[in-house]
Formats: sequence, C-alpha cells, structure tokens
Amino acid sequence: MSNYTINGSIQNINLPGIFLIIYLHQLTGSLILTNHRHEKTIYFSEGNAAFASSNVEGDRLGETLLRIGKITQQQYDDSVRILKETGKRQGTILMQLKYITLPELIKGVRFQLKAIIYSLFYWKDGSFKFHGNNLPINEVVTLKEDTANLVLEGCKQANCLEKIPIGIDLINSVIHAVEDKNDTESQFRFTPYESKILTFVKTGPKSVQEICDWSEYDEIETCKFLFFLLTHKVIRIENQSLLFPTPMPSPNQ
Repeated sequence: MSNYTINGSIQNINLPGIFLIIYLHQLTGSLILTNHRHEKTIYFSEGNAAFASSNVEGDRLGETLLRIGKITQQQYDDSVRILKETGKRQGTILMQLKYITLPELIKGVRFQLKAIIYSLFYWKDGSFKFHGNNLPINEVVTLKEDTANLVLEGCKQANCLEKIPIGIDLINSVIHAVEDKNDTESQFRFTPYESKILTFVKTGPKSVQEICDWSEYDEIETCKFLFFLLTHKVIRIENQSLLFPTPMPSPNQ
C-alpha cells in the first residue's frame, strides 16, 4: 500500500468522524492521537482496529494484564526486567516465561485495545495524524475488532453520542438503501419506529435532511440511527468521497 498521511485537529473533525473515515474507506495504517503529553496510537487493518499502544503507563499491556488479574506483581516485575535487558515485546516475554497462555494474551490485548479507544472519547482537544502504511510485523497478537461497534460503545461510555453526526457532512448527503445480507433489522430488533424509518429510506434515495424533516425523532437521534445503518452497511452514501475534507486513497492502492 502506498504511504500517505492525513492530519488535523479533533476539534475540527471529532473522533467519531475520524474513525468513520478509516472504517468506511477500509484503510490500513496507524492513527496517532496526541493530547498534551499523552500519545495513543490505534493500528487499523482494512478499517478494523487491530491493536493499540500508548505512552500512558496505565494503558500498557503489562499494566493491563496486571489490572485484570492475568499476572501477579512479581510476574509483571520479571517481565519488565527482561524487557529492559532484551527489548522483546512484553507479551512475548510473558508467554516465554509461561506466565500466560496465548488465549490469555489475546484477551489482554483486546481489553487494552478497547480501553485505549474508549479513553479517547473523553478528550476535549488534541491532534491526530493517520499514516497509511502496512502494520508492524513484530506484534504477537493482532485483532480485527469492528470499528463501528467500538465507536458506538465508546460514545455511550463517554456520554457523547451527540458527537456521532458532527464533523462529517452527513446532513447534506443522499442516502441509498442496499441489500441487507446480514438481516440487521432482525438481528438488532429495531423498534417499530426505527423499522418505519428504514422502510421510508428503502422507498428511494433521500437526503439526510429530508429524512430528518420527515422523522418524528429529533435530528440528533435520527442521525445516530442513520449512522448505525451506515456503519452496518444497510445504507450507503451517494458520492461518499464528498463526506471528507481530504481526498482519500483507494484501500487497494
């Protein structure tokens, strides 16, 4: 994949918007977010979250495994000593010492990834830089976590669901219904009114503004539901590239 960089302020394109760009364009690379002295990096593979790192001590894998009870303080101290001596990955060291199994390491990496991402939704300011490139090959564990679900859960935890439609030009976009191969409506048990909105969308292309004007929900609630449909690929946006201020490369480049 060709190298490319996208950067900006999370005040101008907030975090849900940034994650949505990466998810919808199925990008591979690293998203570096900086807030004062804190720096956190999320690695993506084809739009899905693969793993994360942070310079905040409590975010690191060893501290995470210690916090969730997978290792003891002595085991943690042993791994840190060897890490400083050899430079090996802490997860590798812990498995070589037989302090944890691979399934336990995977659980720890998943917990760490989610905790780092969820913490970002509490940030009020900061900057971001996305580097489109191949993922590091020295990671013991890489995941494939659904970015859309992480965004929705992170916004719920930080009580910032109202941010979902902000930072992208969603309101002026035209929505098209697509074939729902995963039977999303049955899977998530939409309310009768949510089903009514989806039925309205399926009658033909409509602008988000038109849907909001028609809906009995307020604009934010309607956009949150449309965001859910969009991230679960039940609807698509006409001329999707117009959503984003920066020209986006093809995921196949």
